Amino acid sequence: MKKFYLLPLTAVFALVGAVSCDKTPSGQDEQPDPVFEISENAIQATADGGQYEIPYVLVNPAEDGVLELTSDVDWVSDPDYSSKEGAIIVTVAPNYESADRNANLNVTYTYGEEGTVLEDQLVLHQVYQYDVNIETGNFSGGYFYGREEPQANYAIYLTDLGTDEYGTFLPGCTVYRLDFRAEGEPEDWTNITIPEGTYTFDVLDELTSFYGKVNADGTAWETTAYITDCTINVTRDGDNTVIDGVLTIDDKIHHVYYEGPAKADLYSAEGIGLSARDLELVGTHLSAKPSYVDDNGEVMIISLNFAGTPENDDFANPYVQLFIELYAPYDSREILPGTYTIGDSQEAYTMYPGYIDPATLYCFGTYAYDSENYVVNVALAQEGTIEVSKDENDIYTLEINLKTVFGNTITGTYVGELVVPNIPGQSFSTLTDDYTVKMDEIDYCFGSYWGDEFGTGGGHFDWSMEGPFEQNPDQVLTDGTGEYVEFDIVCNSLDYHAGISSGTYTVAENPEAPKPGEFIPGTRSTTGMNTLEGTFYTGAYEGGYVSVAAPAVGGELEVTNHGDGTYTLKFAFEDGMGHIWDGEWTGELSFMDWTWLLGAPEKSRPNYVERRMAPDVEAEESSVDNAAELRSMIKTLPSL
Repeated sequence: MKKFYLLPLTAVFALVGAVSCDKTPSGQDEQPDPVFEISENAIQATADGGQYEIPYVLVNPAEDGVLELTSDVDWVSDPDYSSKEGAIIVTVAPNYESADRNANLNVTYTYGEEGTVLEDQLVLHQVYQYDVNIETGNFSGGYFYGREEPQANYAIYLTDLGTDEYGTFLPGCTVYRLDFRAEGEPEDWTNITIPEGTYTFDVLDELTSFYGKVNADGTAWETTAYITDCTINVTRDGDNTVIDGVLTIDDKIHHVYYEGPAKADLYSAEGIGLSARDLELVGTHLSAKPSYVDDNGEVMIISLNFAGTPENDDFANPYVQLFIELYAPYDSREILPGTYTIGDSQEAYTMYPGYIDPATLYCFGTYAYDSENYVVNVALAQEGTIEVSKDENDIYTLEINLKTVFGNTITGTYVGELVVPNIPGQSFSTLTDDYTVKMDEIDYCFGSYWGDEFGTGGGHFDWSMEGPFEQNPDQVLTDGTGEYVEFDIVCNSLDYHAGISSGTYTVAENPEAPKPGEFIPGTRSTTGMNTLEGTFYTGAYEGGYVSVAAPAVGGELEVTNHGDGTYTLKFAFEDGMGHIWDGEWTGELSFMDWTWLLGAPEKSRPNYVERRMAPDVEAEESSVDNAAELRSMIKTLPSL
C-alpha cells in the first residue's frame, strides 16, 4: 500500500528505554539465556490515534538488558517502557492523510558484555475512517457582542488557504464556518479566545454554519453545504489552540483539525467590527462645518464631525474620525457652551449614545471610526462628556472625554471655529466684519404705504434705496456689485400725506404683528424661493441671486422727517452674526399709497425686483469623502 505522510519523513529515530532485570535466583550457578518476542504481529490503530500497547514476552531477563523501539515514521512516538509490565506503550498521532497508513516498528532486547541482541518486529496499521480529512492552517473569527440566543455569539472560519489582505477568501480555498454559542463574555476584550470544551450540534447555528469551496478564480462559491451534525473539541495550551472537529456534511464525515493561535476579533451583534482600544483624536478638524439636523423650538440636534489627519491621506496609518450627535439648547446663531453628557434623553446638553442600525448597518449617535492598515473598526460611545467653551473671538475649545462599553476611551481637544449653518431663524448674513453702506451712491428710492396692515394702530411703510445697477428686461439682477437697502417699518401716524414719523425705531418683538415705532427684521423665506423680506442690505449679485447680504435683526433706525418730503436716516443694524452694518443718508423719499388696492401684491409695484439668495446646496464634496471611504472599509467577517 502506498504511504502518505502529513509531515516530511525523517530519518529513522530511536525510542530508548531501560528495563531492570531480576538477579539470578539464589542457589543457581548460572543465568539462563533471556528469551524475548513480541506477542502480536500487528496492531490496529484508529484514525483518531491515541496510546497503544505493544505486548511482549521476556523470559529470564538479564541484569543489564535494555529494550529499544525504533520506527520508520514520525507519527509513532513517546514509548513508555515502565507504566505497564509486559508492554511498551506508544502514542499514535491522528491520521490526517487521505488513506490508511502503516508503521514498521522494530523492538530489540540487548544484553551481556558482548551486546547480544534479541529482535522482533511488528506492523502498526492506522485506518482512515473519514470521507474528508483536512488539517486547516488558517483561523479567523469573531465574537459578537450583545447577541442573545438563539443567535450564535462566536463565528470562526477554518480554511486551508486563508484570505487576502482585504478579508476575501483566496481562489480554491476550502472553508468551514462554525457559528456556535458559548456561555459567558470574554475575560479580555483585547484578547478574545474561544472557551475550551466540547461543542455539539445543539449549540451550532444551523443557518449559518457551512462548508464551502471557492472556485478557481476566487469570484464565487464552487460548492456549499450546510453542516447537519458535529462534535468539536477545543483545547488550549498557552497561546496554542487545538480545534478538532468531526462534521457531517451531505452525509459525509469531515474531520477538520486546526492547531495554532486562535484570537477572535470583536464584532457588534450585526457583524460590524468593534474597536477595543483607546483612541485619541489628533490633527485638524476636517469637516467644513457642523450640520444642523432638526429642532423642536427648545432643543436642536447638531451633527459634529472631527477627524485626525492621516499621513498623506493614507488610511493604512492609524486614523480616528469622530461623529457626535449633539443636543444643544436652541439658538439660531451658535452651539452654546456647557458640559454635554452622553445619554438617550434627547434633552439639552446631551449627546446620543452610539448605535448601529440593524437595517442599514450604518452607525448613528456618537461614535468613532478606528482605522489602521485599511481596516476600520467602530467605537460606540456609551458614556462620558464634552466640555464646550468659547472665547471673546468666537473660538471654541472642546475637551472630549468619552468611553465605550468596553471601557476604552475616546479623547481629544479641538480648538477652532464651530459655525453651524442653516439653523431655522438664523441670520443669512454673509458679512465677515462690520460694514458701512455707501449711502452716497444711492441714486434711486421708491416706497409704498400700506396703512394699518397689521392692525396694531400704526402706518406700514417700506422703501427701497439703491445705487446704480444694470437690470435685464426680465427683471433678473445682473452679476456685479451695487448698494441696496430695504427698510420696512411701522410708524405712529396713519396719515399717508404726513409721511414717516420722526423717531427711533427698534426691532419688532413680534415680526408678525409689528407695533408703531418698530422695524420688521430681515428674513429669508422658507418656501424654497429664498426671497429676502423685511429690513436688509444687499451688496452684490451672482447668477441672478444675491451673493452679499445682511439682515437687520437688532439695532436702531433714527428717522428725521423734515416736513418737506426730505428725510435724514441714521441706522446701525445688527446682522445676527456679531456684525454691525450702518449708514447715514439725507434726501427725498416718495411713497405710493396702496391702501386703495386691498391686498395689492408687492410685485405689482413698478420697477420692483425680488432679491433672492441662491438656493441652499450642500457644499461640494472633497476629492475623498472620508466618512464614506472609511465606512466602506469597516471590518466584517471574511467573505468572497
